[in-house]
Amino acid sequence: MAPIHAARTEQAAQTVQTLPRLLASSKDFTELPDQVRQAARIIGLPDDWSTVTEEGKHSEVAQRLVPARAEWVLHWVLHKLKEEGQTGAQARAFPQSWVLLGWMVHISTLSKAVAHLQDVDILSILEQTLQENFGLDETTQVPPNSENVHMKDASESSETVQEDPRPSRKRKRPSADTSTPTKRVALQPDGLEQLFVAIAQAVGSIYHKSDFQGITEGLTFVEQTTPVLRAESAQAARLLKLWLMAVSKLVVTRPNTTTLLVVLDLSTISNIWDLRKADPADKTQASSAEQFCTECLVPILALQDELLNEVDAIGLDPKVAPTLRKALRCVEGLIINHLLSPSRISFYSEAMKTSGDAKISRTAPQAEQLASNLEALRAKLLSAAQIQDAGGRIPKPLLRLYDSIPRLLEMIFQNSRSRTPQEKTLGRSWIQSAFRALVECAGCSFELPEFPFTKPSIKALERSLNILILHSIKIDSSVLADVFWFHSGVNVPSGKTRRVQWPVIAALAQLDADLFLIHSRPSDTSTGRPSDLAEFLFDQISSMSEADLTASVDDDVTHSTSPYPHGELSGRSPGNFVVLKSVVVPIMSAFARNRDLLGFVRRWDSQLCRNAPIYRSPVQQSKSTIWQDTALASEFSNLFEQSLTQTQILSLVRHHIKRVQNFRLQQDQRGSDGDPHTYDSAIKVFASVNLLQVMLAALSRDETISNLEHELQALLPSCASLFQDSWYRTHTDLSSVCMMLTSVVAVLWPLQLHTSAESQTELLLPLIDQVSHAASSLGKSQDAKSVDSKFRASAFLFLCTCCSCLRAVPGWEELIFRLVREALQILKSHRLDQNDQSQMVEIFCSDFVHLLEHLDSETRDASLLRLLTLISQSQITAGEVAEKMSEYIFTSGSIALREAYSLALTKAFGKSKNEYLRRTAQLAASQIRPRAMSREQREALLNKLMDLIQSRPEDAAIFLSVMNTLMEMPNATAKISSDGGALFEIMQTLHDRDCEHHSVIRLLHELVQRTLGHIFPNQEQAQNKQYLESFGRHLVVHSTSEHCFPTAVAMFSAVFLAQRDFATLSPERYLEFLGRCTGSGVAPSVQLLEAYNEVPDDILTKHAEMFNDMQSSLREWLESDQDVKQFFERGDLASAPLFDKTDCAGLLFAVIEKYRLQASPRWLLKSAITIVQTSKSTKNNKRHLDTMATSLQRAAITLPVAEILGLVAFVSEFEDREAAYPFLHPLILSLPDKLPDDDEQKSQLLSVVPKLCRLLANSGNSTTAFTALTTSIDVILRDKPVITSQQSFDNVLAALEKLCSPRSAPLASAHAQAIYARLCETAHTTLLLLRGRLGGRFHLLLPLLQNMLLCLFIPNPGRGTSLPPWLKNSGGRLSPTNAAQYAKLLSTLCSPTQSSVSKHRLPNSSFSSSSSTKASLNDPVKAAREYASHYMYPLLASFCQYQLFGRLEPDVRDKLMPGIWEVVGTASLDKESLEAMFAGTSRGVRDVWRGTWEEWGRVGGGRGGRW
Repeated sequence: MAPIHAARTEQAAQTVQTLPRLLASSKDFTELPDQVRQAARIIGLPDDWSTVTEEGKHSEVAQRLVPARAEWVLHWVLHKLKEEGQTGAQARAFPQSWVLLGWMVHISTLSKAVAHLQDVDILSILEQTLQENFGLDETTQVPPNSENVHMKDASESSETVQEDPRPSRKRKRPSADTSTPTKRVALQPDGLEQLFVAIAQAVGSIYHKSDFQGITEGLTFVEQTTPVLRAESAQAARLLKLWLMAVSKLVVTRPNTTTLLVVLDLSTISNIWDLRKADPADKTQASSAEQFCTECLVPILALQDELLNEVDAIGLDPKVAPTLRKALRCVEGLIINHLLSPSRISFYSEAMKTSGDAKISRTAPQAEQLASNLEALRAKLLSAAQIQDAGGRIPKPLLRLYDSIPRLLEMIFQNSRSRTPQEKTLGRSWIQSAFRALVECAGCSFELPEFPFTKPSIKALERSLNILILHSIKIDSSVLADVFWFHSGVNVPSGKTRRVQWPVIAALAQLDADLFLIHSRPSDTSTGRPSDLAEFLFDQISSMSEADLTASVDDDVTHSTSPYPHGELSGRSPGNFVVLKSVVVPIMSAFARNRDLLGFVRRWDSQLCRNAPIYRSPVQQSKSTIWQDTALASEFSNLFEQSLTQTQILSLVRHHIKRVQNFRLQQDQRGSDGDPHTYDSAIKVFASVNLLQVMLAALSRDETISNLEHELQALLPSCASLFQDSWYRTHTDLSSVCMMLTSVVAVLWPLQLHTSAESQTELLLPLIDQVSHAASSLGKSQDAKSVDSKFRASAFLFLCTCCSCLRAVPGWEELIFRLVREALQILKSHRLDQNDQSQMVEIFCSDFVHLLEHLDSETRDASLLRLLTLISQSQITAGEVAEKMSEYIFTSGSIALREAYSLALTKAFGKSKNEYLRRTAQLAASQIRPRAMSREQREALLNKLMDLIQSRPEDAAIFLSVMNTLMEMPNATAKISSDGGALFEIMQTLHDRDCEHHSVIRLLHELVQRTLGHIFPNQEQAQNKQYLESFGRHLVVHSTSEHCFPTAVAMFSAVFLAQRDFATLSPERYLEFLGRCTGSGVAPSVQLLEAYNEVPDDILTKHAEMFNDMQSSLREWLESDQDVKQFFERGDLASAPLFDKTDCAGLLFAVIEKYRLQASPRWLLKSAITIVQTSKSTKNNKRHLDTMATSLQRAAITLPVAEILGLVAFVSEFEDREAAYPFLHPLILSLPDKLPDDDEQKSQLLSVVPKLCRLLANSGNSTTAFTALTTSIDVILRDKPVITSQQSFDNVLAALEKLCSPRSAPLASAHAQAIYARLCETAHTTLLLLRGRLGGRFHLLLPLLQNMLLCLFIPNPGRGTSLPPWLKNSGGRLSPTNAAQYAKLLSTLCSPTQSSVSKHRLPNSSFSSSSSTKASLNDPVKAAREYASHYMYPLLASFCQYQLFGRLEPDVRDKLMPGIWEVVGTASLDKESLEAMFAGTSRGVRDVWRGTWEEWGRVGGGRGGRW
């Protein structure tokens, strides 16, 4: 006992010495940092105690220190932190104080530490510290005075205390009053980061104290730390709020990774919140939820927004991403548990009390508790609105709070799971009430606003509506009507400026366009609302000008989020376009869906009458309204015949024809021009003409068209009368009449006009003359005043249509010649505005270019060049239009038209000052068909291009590309084929003018090969012999060292590859030239490497000596470059600027392999991986990868099996999967097609597929690795089945099943459709080629099929947890193509091919191996179907159940159902299993199965069944 007593005495002495030294430190040192360092020195901490973070180091140091001494230091530091005034503020803001606290808590005994922490109330100290340093709200903080002094270094310098602003006299929450200090320390961002990390680690040490001491002290004090961190709910809420505010501020500063990991760890404060003292009387935790929402709602929403922003910035960082996702889950969990769930429970409780069926209506219970819990957020957003009303700018933190409104609605969807019909009804009612509460919180109250809504409020409302659209949730139409009436901007208080919110109206129309139908909403005249919302909305659209509509439409809707291509917007007002596509078209579809398309036509007619340009001035330019837009006509044509019966269509068309005819009858009876009846009739005629044009263009049924033949014939004279009537010409818009005439002619021509010369003369010819005369009117004549650009464009279409029809009738050639010339005159720029001209040129080049054949040659040539010039002026569609015109001319045009077009292209290439025209000619020339051109045309164009290369070598790429196309055919007399020096002239010009770009060199290389490819086969001909002699002389001249430049290398390489007998360029001369180039150092490496790489392998094999010489020359050349030498020796590209200098690493790799310069196969593989790693961000990565994969396969195919397997293992174990796994495919291809005799190698080969499957199942987030692994498995299954086994089959199915399940690797969701396609392909290959190994393993196949089927469904809200991560994160949308791929897989399973089942015996089937005669008589396909029928019922049950889980897109379902019918047909062979399935499923599943079975019967399936 003596030694023990002595030890205790020494320990007591040391303890006694500790206290005086601690007390003396405050007197000896005036600065707090010195005092803290002295305390650490007294206790015996190491010098780096303030920076130690490793847990092991803490425990190691703690074992050497005396706990009793640590207790005194703990007591000292806690009282320093607790002090009031400036000293306490400095101690609490000093990070090392908290670090020392953490050390002392870790070292001290549990009981003593708990006692000291309870004495000072550590949670109050923590709250005060957070409030002083992080508790100032940025949205309400007063800017600091210039007198404030900020700390430069929080870890060493003395803190400066600054006075906080005076507390506001306005009402605040109690927490702010009790915790706001009068003094605080101003810290720099770095100091705040250090302080928070120290606080987090200290509080973490306190929380985990029981874990450190539990073993040594037993279980007596394990729970003693709980009271230390247990606070009242109010204090816990304040702590949580301050902690969240601190995290938000620090995340914005983007600290280093280590600090960010600590900041994002919310487990400590979450545990403190969970340990709070709950009120025993509050069983529903309502008070805790209220305190959470009052204190923490705004900070936690702000933090959630910051974290989501961080996901975009650092979400892919593998070190930070897991912690970041965990923090987001923690934040979402707190919001759900303390805001959404209590509100939903309260709503359900009230709903069940008031109504047993909880019918969704306007009088449904409101989400009162949710609205109450959102008061804190509502107050913040209200203050933002007040700032804006006062003319200020909303602070960014307040502005971003508006984003939380739609985010909360999305979380409500995720948290609303409905299992029973009653829960589904309540769920929809809850979502409706929650939606209303949230938009009211955003500031969109359901009453007429006194002040204009803020733009962020409207944006939050729009995004909330879009979330309802995304989840296909329809709420009560009365609520949506309130949204429309109060928040769309159509109804504003008198005296206020109106701004229509078209994005909100568009969202309402997309969510529930039935809202605007009369029968879908009860009339409410007491509120002053119109009974016909559609008519009211259309009136609002008509009352706004194009400029007003464009100004009302947000830029993000017009450009960013518009689902329509930019080309559709060309020539249109952005406002008109967006309103039409997103508002008018959905409402029109709703009318059609409700079998009331005639109602929409009536309203359309009304708007056309309202906007008829009857009262315009004769010299005023007419403008098209939104109701005359071709996009509306196009959408209407898709619904016209589908939604109306033939009787309705005939009645509607005849009604509007009658209007036009009645106006003609009134002409003779009309009085003065100001007769009101005349104006009314003209308005109706204008509307009818526009509607007739649309309806006639939409007609496609022959029966309907034939029934309208007589009416349409009578319509032509009526239209002629409109042109003859001077009052109508000057007071309205004739363009709509021309467009209608175009439609009438197009309909009548195949019916009657094409055979009746009388009708052509009496009906068509007068109209042609009138339109032609009106369109050609110029100057100040009376007719010219009523003719504008829009009319001339429509007249142009009418004339072109008539010419296109009449060209097939003899006798009209002279008229067609005149009309085509007049039509082309209309295209002149001074007669049409830019938009009309661009549209007419596009239409003519696409549909009427054949009319140019009726012109004389001179006019035709000029017109084609003019058309190319006009096409080039439209930069958006120039390429597409030019290619269409070229394609028609070279495939269907006459010989004369082709010759004229070739000449026009030649002239266009020569227009040196018009760059756009040259580019257009290049695009047009890409469609040249050499076989469609005469040899003279081709040779003339080739000679012209030769001259252009000499004069404009900077455009050589364009000219060489066209020349390559033309040289697909022989051109014997062209200069390039008859002059042996022509190609050398091109080569020298490109070099002299410094135009040796890589693309130009490749085109020259191709041109030389194609030219010589026509000459070498016929080299015995006199002309070709003479050509080759001249060519050979030039080749000798240019083989000297002064000609070692890139184009010369390309020339010699092309000659060497094109020749057959090496008579022109021998291998020795070619090698000598390449060696001369490598020695000169003039030619860039890329051209030389390409030349070396293009030498055929058979030549190298036949000329061994030449191969050795080239190998030596290459090695010497490579080693002369230090960067290349480094790569050659070590395969290290980390520091070599090889890519920046030559961009030829892939070619270098191929040359090293081709000439066997590598040290070993493993070195070659490692070098390939290094190149891919270095070039990941370069545009040539794919080209490098393909080149190296081919070279690697060529090198590996000669290796022994053991070495190949070693390389496969090396790649499989490589850490960088993105760079290494693409090389699995060439290595797998090099494996043998048969098993070796060696048992060990055989075992290794058979284990390749299982290893690949394990890698595939754990492929991480690399889509590249996933693609490479599935490709390798497919190659083995398809090309090397001998190295597969039963284990391989089982492993493939297991890996695929995991990838389709929630346990799948987190692959990129952006490639979800491609991932699913690869899974289907691999599964299909497995079943097709290894069907015999399926046997009784349906228990492995069915989970895969069920998971893949589930992936096609779009889950209902809150039901997406069963999807794989790569699909869940993408919104759960697969394409119809994916459904077709899955259906093909089902078809392969249920209807296997003969070859897949004939080689293997199926277990338990009627196929017996005992008798070959019996075996030959049995049908293996039938046996396979019969065997599979016993296992199909689980898949059908899943199909029915998944329809309750989610929904299928219509297009996806159409592609999927053929596969499902295959399954049903196979399963029907075993009715007993189907009946057992039916009996064992729920009622909802049985109902779905009944519907499926009935549909199966309708498509030709079986009948019967007990269901």
